[in-house]
Amino acid sequence: MDGAIKTCVIVDGGLQSLVNCFMARERVLAVGGDIASIQPLAFLPHMDGALGAIKTTAAEKQAELFGLKLVRSEAQLNSDSGDSGLVVTAAYYAARQGCDLLDWPVQRAGIDSVDVDAASLEADRCLLITRLVSMDTLRPQFKVDCPLVDLTDRQLCDLAVDMDLPVSSCWWWKDQFVSRILERKETEVPAVISNDPVATGMYRECLRWVPTLQEVRFLAETL
Repeated sequence: MDGAIKTCVIVDGGLQSLVNCFMARERVLAVGGDIASIQPLAFLPHMDGALGAIKTTAAEKQAELFGLKLVRSEAQLNSDSGDSGLVVTAAYYAARQGCDLLDWPVQRAGIDSVDVDAASLEADRCLLITRLVSMDTLRPQFKVDCPLVDLTDRQLCDLAVDMDLPVSSCWWWKDQFVSRILERKETEVPAVISNDPVATGMYRECLRWVPTLQEVRFLAETL
């Protein structure tokens, strides 16, 4: 359909990934498109270990929730450092599949502040990869974007509430952990799970998001 933008989203099972999956679907529906005929793609990178398996399962669920076609890749996800290799691989794949846009769910901000230098670096990364891939694939309209890069955690939580998103689909969500944080107002990983790297990883991410979600009145309606 004219005006419909076919999107590919890099998915990792996080809140940023969830928001981008929703946005990919809405781009099609907003112009009266059929999600089945203009199906967005969910590019799933390889994530190592037990925690990676949990993230993979969450990413699969998020893609299914919003009708995205899941594409598995051996490209590695490394959220703590430069991900040029992953984004380049996803961009070439997306462009060659006829997509107009690749959304990368990177975010460089805290609860209420943005790391301006880091956000600018990621925007530059997207611009450079856009130029390379659009030139090589002869698709001048193709674009790599990081729409959430300069949103704070609070702004992202506000978006999740406004969009009525199933935040419990995120890889870090566990009812037991969420309830404990709300009841005990904890700010650190409890000793009882500190020797379990998987539980610790999930709990730390819950500590990042749960208090802010409570502040924007999401959790009162969820639990």
